Amino acid sequence: MSFKKEILLVFFISAFMLNGPIPATIEAQQDYPSRPLKMYIPFDPGGSTDLFSRALADAASKILKQPIEPLNKAGGGGTLSTATVAKAKPDGYSIGVVSATALCIAPHLRPLPYHPLQDLTPILQFANYASALGVKADSPYKTWDDLMQEARKSPGAVTYGTSGAGSVGHIIMEQITRMEKIKLTHVPFAGGNPALAAVLGGHTTAIMATEFLSHAKAGKLRVLAIVGEKRFAELPEVPTFLELKYPLKLGLYGGIIGPKGLPPAIVNKLEQVFQEAAKDEAFKTVMNNFLMAVTIRNSSEFRELITATYNEYGIVLKDLGIAKQ
Repeated sequence: MSFKKEILLVFFISAFMLNGPIPATIEAQQDYPSRPLKMYIPFDPGGSTDLFSRALADAASKILKQPIEPLNKAGGGGTLSTATVAKAKPDGYSIGVVSATALCIAPHLRPLPYHPLQDLTPILQFANYASALGVKADSPYKTWDDLMQEARKSPGAVTYGTSGAGSVGHIIMEQITRMEKIKLTHVPFAGGNPALAAVLGGHTTAIMATEFLSHAKAGKLRVLAIVGEKRFAELPEVPTFLELKYPLKLGLYGGIIGPKGLPPAIVNKLEQVFQEAAKDEAFKTVMNNFLMAVTIRNSSEFRELITATYNEYGIVLKDLGIAKQ
């Protein structure tokens, strides 16, 4: 064998040895997913987030041709579930539903085992949340002004439940109490559904959450004010907080995230799959039942939204005097 041929042989052997593992990695990504996925849901079963997350997972499973197992991991206003995703192996088999609470509020309030801008991979935004302040239908408070008058007369006597300490509903009410210079008593729950059960059972005065429409339509809940830029067609008589002269920072959205380091090919595939799944009629029906708007932002757009709201809420929470030092 000539010297030239020996050099070429060494070159090809070296190239094979160096590059051998890379095709296997690429092949694994091309075959993704080859087994079921886990999708962590940040609140208890039965609430709005749980129901539309399960509908979305079911639709996406059919497109992926692999099961997506919904796993409820409630606690900390959604931070427990988000932390679980952040710690997961970045192989695309552990993803999670996330709300603005865990991304742009809670990280400013207390130490967490993740940073929303550094330890997560945004995949897709699929929803803008609807939220409202409601009381039991037989409550003596007929309007928002009635509730405020009671709060002024009896500081701390008016109680309201939310889906957790540091939730968007909690921060909205904190903003209002400071604007009104009143004292309300916050009662945090591990999701909107138990908060709803508490107000319907007469254990709390009010609820600030997304779980309100079906009970309002059934005549069990009286909605006093809604979160949003305009009134809901289903509740045309109910004013928005903006109409009530509260210039609130809101940040009500939901999306899909994965851990840091998720390969771009997997991010792209999941982005496309969930975007297609969001067109599913069963999913859209669940969303409509909670007045949720299907709102799509791709991975990069979702990252921009998270960054913007994280920074905005940092200012809001600092102004409220409740941001961690």
